[in-house]
Parts: sequence; structure tokens; C-alpha cells
Amino acid sequence: MSTAAVLATVSFAHAADLPSRVYTKAPAAAPTYSWTGFYVGGGFGYGMVNEETSAATTAGFLANNGVNNAAKGWFGTVSAGYDYQFTDRIVAGVFGNYDFSDIKGTYSLANAVGILSPLGGEEKLSSTWAVGARLGWLFDEKTLTYVSGGYTQARFDAINITQLNGLPAFGIGVPVALGSRTLDGWFLGTGIETKLDFLPGDGWFARTEYRYARYDGATAQQLALGVIPFNARVTMRPDVQTVRTELTYKFNPFGAPKTYAAPVRSSASAPMSWTGIYISGGGGYGLANVAQSNFGFPAFPTHANMGAKGAFGIISGGVDYQFSNRIVAGVLANYDFANIHGTADTLFYRNPTDPIGAATKLSSSWAVGARAGWLITPKTLTYINGGYTEAKFDSSLAASLLTGLPAVPGDNVPGHTHKGWFLGSGVETKLDLLPGNGWFLRSEYRYAGYDSVNTVATLDGAPVVAMSFKPTVQTVRTELSYKFNWDGPVAAKY
Repeated sequence: MSTAAVLATVSFAHAADLPSRVYTKAPAAAPTYSWTGFYVGGGFGYGMVNEETSAATTAGFLANNGVNNAAKGWFGTVSAGYDYQFTDRIVAGVFGNYDFSDIKGTYSLANAVGILSPLGGEEKLSSTWAVGARLGWLFDEKTLTYVSGGYTQARFDAINITQLNGLPAFGIGVPVALGSRTLDGWFLGTGIETKLDFLPGDGWFARTEYRYARYDGATAQQLALGVIPFNARVTMRPDVQTVRTELTYKFNPFGAPKTYAAPVRSSASAPMSWTGIYISGGGGYGLANVAQSNFGFPAFPTHANMGAKGAFGIISGGVDYQFSNRIVAGVLANYDFANIHGTADTLFYRNPTDPIGAATKLSSSWAVGARAGWLITPKTLTYINGGYTEAKFDSSLAASLLTGLPAVPGDNVPGHTHKGWFLGSGVETKLDLLPGNGWFLRSEYRYAGYDSVNTVATLDGAPVVAMSFKPTVQTVRTELSYKFNWDGPVAAKY
């Protein structure tokens, strides 16, 4: 046999002993994307106003040290802007928006025509507009978290003044009004935005944003007969807290912008589970709107929306369970120790020039509930929650809004505890920068509605004035939590 034949025989025999070759597709190229482009959007939201209100006399009729009024309601919004993606993680842009709103409440002017005839009226925040900038961080190629800020202007409509018991202010045929106001201010916000792949086209996004705005104070003149300056100048300075959701469409008229490879998910090599028990602590800021009624004259009860605002601390705990690579659910409990406070008009007057006020202070609340979430990345959870809550408002001395002194020592408005419900939404992310493997940070918006509670205020030394209180509270909160993970059955790896 020739040498060539021997080599051929050996080669074929050796090949027969080798495993068959497995062919695989080349790995898909990393997806490319860009957040650069112009966008237009529209949506809706809910907001609350806390307004510091004080009056000064022009004819010796009235002066007071001020109360906190409140309003709440829905609004629609339209917006437009431009974003530019600087790296695979950083996006920045500019924007403008216009809100047409129906945020309103019954305001007290701490002004009266009789001891049971306080003056006030419905005030309405009818529109706002804002221009500003935002700076964001991409959790992944389709989800952006951001902070925003800028300039804003708000329009408050004129108030038609009546007695807060529904009767005309100074008799039938004598209209009294407080002029409209346009106020300048600033805002700060934070939000999350995500691309919507299920809608036709490639440019649809949805975003939810919390925003806090502070406006300058403005003085309006009371007008009798609609045109004649009358009696008092009223100064009001509002804070406005809103949460908004928008659907936007992004386009780039200058062709395809620079694209970036999708950010590498470090968790791909280190799967994790959200199952576990956690404890948390943090703080937040909130506004309260208390619908208040005075039944001192039962035939003509008086009503107003009084406000409060302030900071609070939080301790909380809970248990989460990860059901799949996307779905997490759990139960939670928290206790808030708060200093959400303001000054309320009791709607009772010793005489028309001496309104009686009392402090409003939400000192604590607690809640138990559940949450359900969606993992937008293995380390970032967006969620909704809801449940049961109770809130405690402290008792307060009742005193003159002119002098700060009670007519009789011991005059007071008793404390009241309310039962209610809450709904919230938030974002939580794992913190790899801290030592250990269980640190998380979350931010959440929460709305709570409470039942009405009746009590009897002691004024002029006697428990004679029946009152009722029905609060709603809107908060934003941030917590640092530590999770004790027992290695749940599902790892967040995808």
C-alpha cells in the first residue's frame, strides 16, 4: 500500500472517531439606540396647593397674622422638548409644558362680618406653564430616571367672596371679589421614563414625574361692587405639589443621530433575587388638605379647606417575593413621625375683627399594605402599592390670629385620629456602591385619603363649637433599606 493510501486511511479513521461538528449562529449584534431627538407629549396629573394667606387693613377693619389655605384637583398637560444622549448612560435636555387645571378649594380670608359669618370663597389654580432642563441616567437602553428644574408661572382666578355659610358677603346685590393673580416661581422634579415597544412606530415613550413648585407672594385688593377697593389687601403665597403622567412621541428631523450599544448589565454574570425581608429608614415631604367645617350655628354651617406642609421621618419593614424574572410582590408596613403643620382658621370669631385660629399638625401616621412591581432591569424595580393607614393630628390651643393670645386659658381644638387608605407608586434600585449585598434605595409618591372625624372645640372657656375634619395627604418619600435575602427560587437574570 502506498504512503498516500495509508495516510488517507488513517485520516478517515481518525475523523470517524471525532464528534460531529455543532454549528451555531453568530451572536446577535448588541442593539443600538439613541434618546437624542425632539418630542411632543400630553397627559394628566393630580396636584395639591398649600397657600399662606394673610390680610392687612386699609380702613381699620381687619388685620391678621395669616392662615394656611389649601386646594386640590386634576389637571391636563401638553409639553415639548429636546433631549441629547451624551454617553451610553447620560441624557440631558430642555423642555416646556403648559398645564390647564381644575385645582381648587374653599379659602378662608380670616375676615368676617359677624362672629359666625367668616368671609371666603372658592379659589382656583386655572393654569401654569414651565420651562426648564432635565438630567437623566439610563438604567438600561429603554428606561431613564431623571431630575428636572426651572422657571414656572401660575394663574389663580379671581375669588368671588361670600360668607362661608353660603350667604352673600354684605347682603344681596353687593358683590365682593378678590382680584386674580399671576405668580412667578421655580420648580424641582424627579421622574422615570420608558420606551413603549407595544405601540406602532418607534418613538413612543411614557413618563411619570413628581414636581414641587414654590411661587412668589402677591397682594390682591378686595373689591366691592366688583370695581371699588374695599377694606383689605390679602397676600397669598402658594406651594404646589403635583404628580403627572404623559405619553410622548420622539422624532429626529435631521436623520439618525449617533447611537450607542446597550449598557452592559453587570448582573448577567451575578444573578440576584429580590426575595427577602427588609428594614428601612428615610424621610420625605408632604402637603395636607383638611376639609374643615364649623357647626357653631347649625342652620348655617361654615366650610373651608385648611392646609399644612412639612417634613417627616420614616421607619419601615416588609417582605418581598420574586415570582419570575420580571414580577415581584410583597407586603409592607411603615411608621411616619411628622411635622406637617400650618395655621387654621377655626371659622369662629369673637367679633368681626378678631378671628380665632389654631395650629394644624399631622404628627404621625402608620400604614400597612402590599405592593406589586415590574423589574425594568435585574437591579431596578418599579412598583405600585396600596393599603390601610391611620393619621394623628395633635390638639392645639385656640388663639386670636391678631394677638396670638387665647381669650380664656385652655381654649383649644382637640386632637383627632383618622382612618383611611393610600395608593402609591415608586422606583427601587440596588446599591452596589455600599458594602454588603443587601442595600437598596427607593423613592415613592403616595396619596392618602382619610375619613371625617367630629369633635367639639373649647372657645371662650366653653366646649360649644362642633367641628369636623376630613384630611387628604400627599407625600414624596425616599428610603434606604437593607434586605436579608434567603436565596429565593427565582434569580433576576435576563
